[in-house]
Amino acid sequence: MLWSGVLLIVLGGSAEAVTLQDIANHPYRESIQELVSRGIVQGYADGTFKPDMPINRAEFLKILMLAVFGEEVFDVTSTACFFDFSTQVQWYYPHACTAKDLGIVEGYPDGTFRGESTVNLVEALKMSVEAWEMPLQQYVRAPGHWYDPYIDVAASRGVFATIPLVPDFPLTRGEAAELLIRLGQPLQALDPDFAEEQLRILSRQDLEDAIQGLFTPDPVCGNGLLERGEACDDGNTENDDGCSEICIIVPQPVRHGALRIEQRPLGTLNIARGAEDVLLLAFDAIAGRQDIFLTQLKFTVGAGSLDSGRNYRLFYDRDGDGNAKTDIGNAVPQNGNLTFANLSIPVSDGFYTRVEVHGDIASSGTVDDFSLQFDISEPDYIEGVDAVDGEDVIGIETDDVTCQLVSICWITVYTDTPRLISVGTQGSLFVTKDSSPVRSR
Repeated sequence: MLWSGVLLIVLGGSAEAVTLQDIANHPYRESIQELVSRGIVQGYADGTFKPDMPINRAEFLKILMLAVFGEEVFDVTSTACFFDFSTQVQWYYPHACTAKDLGIVEGYPDGTFRGESTVNLVEALKMSVEAWEMPLQQYVRAPGHWYDPYIDVAASRGVFATIPLVPDFPLTRGEAAELLIRLGQPLQALDPDFAEEQLRILSRQDLEDAIQGLFTPDPVCGNGLLERGEACDDGNTENDDGCSEICIIVPQPVRHGALRIEQRPLGTLNIARGAEDVLLLAFDAIAGRQDIFLTQLKFTVGAGSLDSGRNYRLFYDRDGDGNAKTDIGNAVPQNGNLTFANLSIPVSDGFYTRVEVHGDIASSGTVDDFSLQFDISEPDYIEGVDAVDGEDVIGIETDDVTCQLVSICWITVYTDTPRLISVGTQGSLFVTKDSSPVRSR
Protein backbone atom coordinates (compact mmCIF):
# COMPACT_ATOMS: atom_id res chain seq x y z
CA MET A 1 0.00 0.00 0.00
CA LEU A 2 2.89 2.37 0.71
CA TRP A 3 4.40 1.88 -2.76
CA SER A 4 1.09 2.22 -4.65
CA GLY A 5 0.31 5.44 -2.78
CA VAL A 6 3.64 6.95 -3.81
CA LEU A 7 3.10 5.86 -7.42
CA LEU A 8 -0.34 7.48 -7.55
CA ILE A 9 1.03 10.80 -6.33
CA VAL A 10 3.95 10.80 -8.77
CA LEU A 11 1.92 9.81 -11.82
CA GLY A 12 -0.92 12.16 -10.98
CA GLY A 13 1.43 15.12 -10.65
CA SER A 14 3.22 14.29 -13.91
CA ALA A 15 0.13 13.95 -16.08
CA GLU A 16 -1.62 17.08 -14.86
CA ALA A 17 -1.90 19.79 -17.52
CA VAL A 18 -0.28 23.06 -16.56
CA THR A 19 -1.57 26.47 -17.68
CA LEU A 20 1.07 29.20 -17.65
CA GLN A 21 -0.42 32.05 -15.66
CA ASP A 22 2.47 34.52 -15.57
CA ILE A 23 3.23 35.19 -19.24
CA ALA A 24 0.05 36.95 -20.44
CA ASN A 25 1.72 40.37 -20.62
CA HIS A 26 5.32 39.25 -20.97
CA PRO A 27 7.30 40.49 -24.01
CA TYR A 28 8.43 36.92 -24.79
CA ARG A 29 4.94 35.43 -24.46
CA GLU A 30 4.64 34.33 -28.12
CA SER A 31 8.00 32.53 -28.09
CA ILE A 32 7.18 30.76 -24.83
CA GLN A 33 3.78 29.69 -26.15
CA GLU A 34 5.35 28.34 -29.34
CA LEU A 35 7.65 26.06 -27.34
CA VAL A 36 4.75 25.01 -25.11
CA SER A 37 2.62 24.12 -28.14
CA ARG A 38 5.40 21.83 -29.39
CA GLY A 39 5.80 20.08 -26.06
CA ILE A 40 9.32 21.42 -25.59
CA VAL A 41 8.58 23.26 -22.33
CA GLN A 42 5.80 22.78 -19.78
CA GLY A 43 6.42 25.21 -16.92
CA TYR A 44 6.17 24.59 -13.19
CA ALA A 45 3.54 22.56 -11.39
CA ASP A 46 2.05 25.71 -9.84
CA GLY A 47 0.98 26.92 -13.28
CA THR A 48 3.81 29.42 -13.81
CA PHE A 49 6.74 29.62 -16.21
CA LYS A 50 8.81 32.16 -14.23
CA PRO A 51 10.12 33.86 -17.41
CA ASP A 52 12.35 36.31 -15.52
CA MET A 53 14.17 33.70 -13.44
CA PRO A 54 17.72 32.74 -14.51
CA ILE A 55 17.98 29.49 -16.43
CA ASN A 56 20.77 27.06 -15.58
CA ARG A 57 22.88 24.97 -17.95
CA ALA A 58 20.87 21.80 -17.41
CA GLU A 59 17.52 23.47 -18.07
CA PHE A 60 18.68 25.30 -21.18
CA LEU A 61 20.38 22.26 -22.66
CA LYS A 62 17.26 20.14 -22.17
CA ILE A 63 15.08 22.71 -23.96
CA LEU A 64 17.63 23.08 -26.76
CA MET A 65 18.03 19.34 -27.31
CA LEU A 66 14.26 18.80 -27.42
CA ALA A 67 13.89 21.73 -29.84
CA VAL A 68 16.58 20.42 -32.20
CA PHE A 69 16.30 16.63 -31.94
CA GLY A 70 12.88 15.98 -30.44
CA GLU A 71 12.25 12.42 -29.29
CA GLU A 72 15.71 11.24 -30.39
CA VAL A 73 17.28 12.63 -27.22
CA PHE A 74 15.63 9.83 -25.23
CA ASP A 75 17.43 7.15 -27.28
CA VAL A 76 20.80 7.73 -25.61
CA THR A 77 21.44 5.62 -22.53
CA SER A 78 24.85 7.00 -21.53
CA THR A 79 24.66 8.93 -18.27
CA ALA A 80 28.27 8.94 -17.03
CA CYS A 81 29.94 11.36 -19.42
CA PHE A 82 31.04 14.05 -16.92
CA PHE A 83 32.96 13.71 -13.67
CA ASP A 84 30.22 15.35 -11.61
CA PHE A 85 27.53 12.91 -12.82
CA SER A 86 26.79 10.54 -9.94
CA THR A 87 25.35 7.04 -10.05
CA GLN A 88 22.03 8.55 -8.98
CA VAL A 89 20.94 9.63 -12.46
CA GLN A 90 19.44 13.11 -12.77
CA TRP A 91 16.85 14.08 -15.38
CA TYR A 92 19.28 16.05 -17.54
CA TYR A 93 22.11 13.48 -17.75
CA PRO A 94 20.91 11.90 -21.06
CA HIS A 95 20.55 15.32 -22.72
CA ALA A 96 24.01 16.40 -21.59
CA CYS A 97 25.65 13.16 -22.72
CA THR A 98 23.95 13.33 -26.11
CA ALA A 99 25.13 16.92 -26.50
CA LYS A 100 28.68 15.93 -25.57
CA ASP A 101 28.71 13.09 -28.11
CA LEU A 102 27.59 15.54 -30.82
CA GLY A 103 30.19 18.17 -29.87
CA ILE A 104 27.57 20.67 -28.70
CA VAL A 105 29.03 20.95 -25.19
CA GLU A 106 32.48 20.13 -23.85
CA GLY A 107 32.17 20.84 -20.16
CA TYR A 108 34.72 22.57 -17.98
CA PRO A 109 38.48 21.87 -18.01
CA ASP A 110 38.12 19.75 -14.86
CA GLY A 111 35.74 17.39 -16.68
CA THR A 112 32.55 18.59 -14.97
CA PHE A 113 29.28 19.82 -16.50
CA ARG A 114 27.94 21.92 -13.58
CA GLY A 115 24.32 21.73 -14.60
CA GLU A 116 23.18 23.95 -11.71
CA SER A 117 25.29 26.91 -12.90
CA THR A 118 23.50 29.69 -14.76
CA VAL A 119 24.08 29.94 -18.51
CA ASN A 120 25.01 33.29 -20.01
CA LEU A 121 24.08 34.70 -23.41
CA VAL A 122 27.15 33.64 -25.38
CA GLU A 123 27.22 30.14 -23.86
CA ALA A 124 23.60 29.65 -24.90
CA LEU A 125 24.34 31.01 -28.38
CA LYS A 126 27.31 28.67 -28.86
CA MET A 127 25.29 25.61 -27.83
CA SER A 128 22.39 26.62 -30.09
CA VAL A 129 24.48 27.40 -33.17
CA GLU A 130 26.45 24.16 -32.77
CA ALA A 131 23.31 22.08 -32.22
CA TRP A 132 21.63 23.37 -35.39
CA GLU A 133 24.96 23.35 -37.27
CA MET A 134 24.44 26.93 -38.40
CA PRO A 135 27.27 28.25 -40.63
CA LEU A 136 29.74 30.63 -39.01
CA GLN A 137 31.27 33.70 -40.60
CA GLN A 138 34.84 33.31 -41.85
CA TYR A 139 37.25 36.00 -40.66
CA VAL A 140 40.34 37.27 -42.46
CA ARG A 141 41.84 38.00 -39.04
CA ALA A 142 41.13 36.18 -35.82
CA PRO A 143 38.13 37.73 -34.01
CA GLY A 144 38.69 39.63 -30.78
CA HIS A 145 36.61 37.19 -28.70
CA TRP A 146 35.89 33.48 -29.04
CA TYR A 147 32.18 34.21 -29.11
CA ASP A 148 32.23 36.84 -31.90
CA PRO A 149 31.20 34.34 -34.65
CA TYR A 150 28.18 33.28 -32.60
CA ILE A 151 27.27 36.92 -31.90
CA ASP A 152 27.39 37.59 -35.65
CA VAL A 153 25.04 34.69 -36.38
CA ALA A 154 22.59 35.90 -33.75
CA ALA A 155 22.78 39.50 -35.00
CA SER A 156 21.98 38.39 -38.56
CA ARG A 157 18.84 36.70 -37.22
CA GLY A 158 17.63 39.75 -35.29
CA VAL A 159 18.19 38.20 -31.86
CA PHE A 160 19.39 41.46 -30.31
CA ALA A 161 16.30 43.36 -31.37
CA THR A 162 14.64 41.95 -28.24
CA ILE A 163 17.50 40.52 -26.13
CA PRO A 164 20.21 42.87 -24.76
CA LEU A 165 23.67 42.22 -26.23
CA VAL A 166 25.57 41.69 -22.99
CA PRO A 167 27.77 38.60 -23.57
CA ASP A 168 28.34 37.48 -19.96
CA PHE A 169 24.87 38.35 -18.67
CA PRO A 170 22.96 35.37 -17.19
CA LEU A 171 20.09 34.31 -19.46
CA THR A 172 16.54 34.16 -18.13
CA ARG A 173 13.98 31.47 -18.94
CA GLY A 174 11.99 33.88 -21.10
CA GLU A 175 15.09 35.03 -22.98
CA ALA A 176 16.03 31.40 -23.63
CA ALA A 177 12.68 30.83 -25.36
CA GLU A 178 13.01 34.08 -27.32
CA LEU A 179 16.55 33.18 -28.41
CA LEU A 180 15.55 29.77 -29.77
CA ILE A 181 12.63 31.23 -31.72
CA ARG A 182 14.60 34.23 -33.03
CA LEU A 183 17.34 32.00 -34.46
CA GLY A 184 14.68 30.83 -36.91
CA GLN A 185 15.75 27.19 -37.16
CA PRO A 186 13.42 24.16 -37.57
CA LEU A 187 11.78 23.19 -34.28
CA GLN A 188 10.78 19.65 -33.41
CA ALA A 189 7.37 18.82 -31.96
CA LEU A 190 7.01 16.04 -29.41
CA ASP A 191 4.18 13.61 -29.95
CA PRO A 192 1.80 14.03 -26.97
CA ASP A 193 1.47 10.26 -26.44
CA PHE A 194 5.24 9.81 -26.59
CA ALA A 195 5.84 12.72 -24.22
CA GLU A 196 3.32 11.31 -21.74
CA GLU A 197 4.99 7.90 -21.91
CA GLN A 198 8.35 9.52 -21.15
CA LEU A 199 6.77 11.23 -18.17
CA ARG A 200 5.55 7.85 -16.94
CA ILE A 201 9.01 6.34 -17.42
CA LEU A 202 10.53 9.23 -15.49
CA SER A 203 7.84 8.83 -12.85
CA ARG A 204 8.73 5.17 -12.38
CA GLN A 205 12.36 6.21 -12.05
CA ASP A 206 11.32 8.80 -9.45
CA LEU A 207 9.54 6.01 -7.57
CA GLU A 208 12.62 3.80 -7.64
CA ASP A 209 14.73 6.71 -6.44
CA ALA A 210 12.24 7.35 -3.64
CA ILE A 211 12.40 3.73 -2.54
CA GLN A 212 16.19 3.71 -2.76
CA GLY A 213 16.28 6.97 -0.80
CA LEU A 214 14.79 5.22 2.23
CA PHE A 215 18.04 3.29 2.57
CA THR A 216 20.59 5.96 1.63
CA PRO A 217 22.54 8.24 4.00
CA ASP A 218 21.36 11.75 4.76
CA PRO A 219 22.07 14.29 1.98
CA VAL A 220 25.06 16.60 2.24
CA CYS A 221 24.28 20.18 1.25
CA GLY A 222 27.07 21.81 -0.73
CA ASN A 223 28.57 18.73 -2.40
CA GLY A 224 27.10 19.58 -5.82
CA LEU A 225 24.85 16.50 -5.91
CA LEU A 226 21.08 16.75 -5.84
CA GLU A 227 20.26 14.20 -3.15
CA ARG A 228 17.14 13.05 -1.35
CA GLY A 229 15.28 15.94 0.25
CA GLU A 230 17.29 18.69 -1.49
CA ALA A 231 15.55 21.19 -3.74
CA CYS A 232 18.92 22.28 -5.16
CA ASP A 233 22.66 21.87 -4.60
CA ASP A 234 25.00 24.21 -6.46
CA GLY A 235 28.20 22.99 -4.85
CA ASN A 236 28.39 25.55 -2.05
CA THR A 237 26.49 26.61 1.06
CA GLU A 238 26.28 30.30 0.24
CA ASN A 239 23.12 32.36 0.21
CA ASP A 240 21.91 34.89 -2.36
CA ASP A 241 22.90 32.79 -5.38
CA GLY A 242 19.56 31.07 -5.95
CA CYS A 243 20.27 28.08 -3.71
CA SER A 244 20.49 28.65 0.04
CA GLU A 245 22.88 27.26 2.67
CA ILE A 246 20.38 24.48 3.40
CA CYS A 247 19.85 23.62 -0.29
CA ILE A 248 16.46 25.27 -0.59
CA ILE A 249 15.66 27.23 -3.75
CA VAL A 250 15.44 30.95 -3.04
CA PRO A 251 13.83 33.25 -5.63
CA GLN A 252 16.34 35.48 -7.35
CA PRO A 253 16.12 39.23 -6.68
CA VAL A 254 15.12 41.68 -9.37
CA ARG A 255 17.45 41.35 -12.35
CA HIS A 256 20.04 44.12 -12.70
CA GLY A 257 19.22 46.39 -15.63
CA ALA A 258 21.38 46.61 -18.76
CA LEU A 259 21.62 49.58 -21.12
CA ARG A 260 22.52 49.77 -24.82
CA ILE A 261 23.41 53.06 -26.55
CA GLU A 262 23.63 53.40 -30.35
CA GLN A 263 24.87 56.72 -31.74
CA ARG A 264 23.02 57.71 -34.92
CA PRO A 265 25.02 58.73 -38.02
CA LEU A 266 24.67 62.42 -38.91
CA GLY A 267 26.33 63.97 -41.95
CA THR A 268 28.26 67.24 -42.10
CA LEU A 269 26.03 70.29 -41.64
CA ASN A 270 26.84 73.57 -43.39
CA ILE A 271 25.26 76.38 -41.45
CA ALA A 272 25.59 80.12 -40.87
CA ARG A 273 26.52 82.02 -37.74
CA GLY A 274 23.64 82.75 -35.42
CA ALA A 275 21.67 79.63 -36.38
CA GLU A 276 19.49 78.30 -33.56
CA ASP A 277 18.44 74.86 -32.35
CA VAL A 278 21.05 72.93 -34.36
CA LEU A 279 21.18 69.13 -33.98
CA LEU A 280 24.73 68.23 -32.88
CA LEU A 281 24.52 64.58 -31.77
CA ALA A 282 21.81 61.91 -31.50
CA PHE A 283 21.61 58.40 -30.05
CA ASP A 284 19.05 55.72 -29.30
CA ALA A 285 18.94 54.05 -25.87
CA ILE A 286 17.26 50.76 -24.97
CA ALA A 287 17.09 49.05 -21.57
CA GLY A 288 17.06 45.35 -20.77
CA ARG A 289 15.75 43.36 -17.76
CA GLN A 290 14.02 46.46 -16.31
CA ASP A 291 13.48 50.16 -17.03
CA ILE A 292 16.44 52.48 -16.46
CA PHE A 293 16.84 56.21 -15.88
CA LEU A 294 19.79 57.92 -17.58
CA THR A 295 21.34 60.17 -14.94
CA GLN A 296 24.54 61.50 -16.51
CA LEU A 297 25.98 62.12 -19.99
CA LYS A 298 29.45 63.50 -20.72
CA PHE A 299 30.52 64.82 -24.12
CA THR A 300 33.67 66.45 -25.43
CA VAL A 301 34.76 68.40 -28.46
CA GLY A 302 35.79 66.28 -31.44
CA ALA A 303 37.06 69.12 -33.61
CA GLY A 304 37.33 72.87 -33.17
CA SER A 305 35.98 74.47 -30.01
CA LEU A 306 32.69 74.25 -28.15
CA ASP A 307 32.93 78.03 -27.71
CA SER A 308 31.55 78.22 -31.25
CA GLY A 309 28.21 77.15 -29.81
CA ARG A 310 25.83 78.48 -27.20
CA ASN A 311 22.88 77.27 -25.19
CA TYR A 312 23.62 73.52 -25.28
CA ARG A 313 20.45 71.54 -24.50
CA LEU A 314 19.42 67.92 -24.17
CA PHE A 315 16.14 66.55 -25.56
CA TYR A 316 14.52 63.12 -25.45
CA ASP A 317 11.54 61.33 -26.97
CA ARG A 318 8.96 61.27 -24.20
CA ASP A 319 5.92 59.86 -26.02
CA GLY A 320 7.58 57.19 -28.18
CA ASP A 321 6.93 58.78 -31.58
CA GLY A 322 10.64 58.87 -32.47
CA ASN A 323 10.99 62.64 -32.12
CA ALA A 324 13.08 64.10 -29.31
CA LYS A 325 11.02 67.12 -28.29
CA THR A 326 11.17 67.17 -24.47
CA ASP A 327 13.85 69.49 -23.04
CA ILE A 328 15.48 67.65 -20.11
CA GLY A 329 18.60 69.69 -19.31
CA ASN A 330 21.29 72.15 -20.37
CA ALA A 331 25.05 72.42 -19.93
CA VAL A 332 27.85 74.96 -20.25
CA PRO A 333 31.19 73.99 -21.87
CA GLN A 334 34.11 73.67 -19.46
CA ASN A 335 37.61 72.99 -20.80
CA GLY A 336 36.22 71.50 -23.98
CA ASN A 337 33.82 69.20 -22.13
CA LEU A 338 30.04 69.22 -21.83
CA THR A 339 28.41 67.42 -18.87
CA PHE A 340 24.68 66.92 -18.41
CA ALA A 341 24.20 65.84 -14.78
CA ASN A 342 21.28 65.17 -12.45
CA LEU A 343 19.22 63.82 -15.34
CA SER A 344 16.18 61.57 -15.19
CA ILE A 345 15.65 60.31 -18.74
CA PRO A 346 13.39 57.22 -18.71
CA VAL A 347 14.54 54.36 -20.95
CA SER A 348 12.04 51.52 -21.20
CA ASP A 349 12.84 47.81 -21.17
CA GLY A 350 12.74 46.61 -24.78
CA PHE A 351 11.90 49.97 -26.38
CA TYR A 352 14.22 52.54 -27.97
CA THR A 353 14.32 56.13 -26.71
CA ARG A 354 15.83 58.86 -28.91
CA VAL A 355 18.09 61.41 -27.17
CA GLU A 356 19.57 64.47 -28.90
CA VAL A 357 22.00 67.29 -28.09
CA HIS A 358 21.10 70.66 -29.62
CA GLY A 359 22.85 74.00 -29.56
CA ASP A 360 22.86 77.49 -31.07
CA ILE A 361 25.71 78.76 -33.24
CA ALA A 362 27.51 81.83 -31.93
CA SER A 363 26.82 84.98 -33.91
CA SER A 364 29.90 86.97 -32.90
CA GLY A 365 33.50 86.44 -32.01
CA THR A 366 35.60 83.58 -33.33
CA VAL A 367 33.34 80.89 -34.71
CA ASP A 368 35.10 77.80 -36.11
CA ASP A 369 33.94 74.46 -37.43
CA PHE A 370 33.39 72.02 -34.56
CA SER A 371 31.91 68.64 -33.61
CA LEU A 372 30.63 66.94 -30.46
CA GLN A 373 31.27 63.35 -29.34
CA PHE A 374 30.96 61.09 -26.30
CA ASP A 375 33.81 61.68 -23.83
CA ILE A 376 35.01 58.07 -23.87
CA SER A 377 38.16 59.07 -21.96
CA GLU A 378 35.96 59.22 -18.85
CA PRO A 379 34.99 55.76 -17.47
CA ASP A 380 31.68 57.22 -16.27
CA TYR A 381 30.69 59.20 -19.35
CA ILE A 382 27.28 57.51 -19.18
CA GLU A 383 25.53 56.59 -15.95
CA GLY A 384 22.08 55.35 -15.06
CA VAL A 385 20.01 53.84 -12.30
CA ASP A 386 17.59 50.90 -12.24
CA ALA A 387 13.97 52.03 -12.08
CA VAL A 388 12.85 49.08 -9.92
CA ASP A 389 15.59 48.48 -7.36
CA GLY A 390 17.57 51.72 -7.59
CA GLU A 391 20.87 49.96 -8.36
CA ASP A 392 23.51 52.00 -10.21
CA VAL A 393 23.95 51.17 -13.89
CA ILE A 394 27.66 51.72 -14.53
CA GLY A 395 30.56 50.09 -16.36
CA ILE A 396 30.74 50.88 -20.08
CA GLU A 397 31.87 48.71 -22.99
CA THR A 398 32.53 51.11 -25.87
CA ASP A 399 32.70 49.71 -29.40
CA ASP A 400 33.44 46.21 -28.04
CA VAL A 401 36.37 47.41 -25.87
CA THR A 402 36.32 45.94 -22.34
CA CYS A 403 35.03 48.27 -19.63
CA GLN A 404 37.46 49.90 -17.22
CA LEU A 405 35.44 50.97 -14.20
CA VAL A 406 34.03 47.63 -13.00
CA SER A 407 34.32 43.94 -13.82
CA ILE A 408 30.88 43.72 -15.44
CA CYS A 409 29.75 46.21 -18.08
CA TRP A 410 26.09 47.10 -17.62
CA ILE A 411 26.25 49.66 -20.44
CA THR A 412 27.13 48.87 -24.06
CA VAL A 413 27.84 51.82 -26.37
CA TYR A 414 28.36 51.93 -30.12
CA THR A 415 29.64 55.28 -31.38
CA ASP A 416 29.64 56.82 -34.85
CA THR A 417 31.62 59.51 -36.67
CA PRO A 418 30.90 62.88 -35.02
CA ARG A 419 28.81 65.34 -37.00
CA LEU A 420 30.96 68.24 -38.27
CA ILE A 421 29.27 71.62 -37.95
CA SER A 422 30.75 73.71 -40.78
CA VAL A 423 30.10 77.35 -39.98
CA GLY A 424 29.94 79.85 -42.84
CA THR A 425 29.70 83.61 -42.83
CA GLN A 426 26.25 85.09 -43.02
CA GLY A 427 26.29 87.71 -45.78
CA SER A 428 24.05 90.68 -46.51
CA LEU A 429 21.69 90.89 -49.47
CA PHE A 430 21.58 94.24 -51.31
CA VAL A 431 18.90 94.99 -53.94
CA THR A 432 19.39 97.83 -56.45
CA LYS A 433 17.30 99.13 -59.26
CA ASP A 434 18.81 100.16 -62.59
CA SER A 435 17.72 103.12 -64.61
CA SER A 436 15.09 101.17 -66.53
CA PRO A 437 11.57 101.86 -65.36
CA VAL A 438 9.75 98.90 -63.86
CA ARG A 439 6.09 98.22 -63.39
CA SER A 440 4.54 98.48 -60.03
CA ARG A 441 4.38 95.13 -58.23
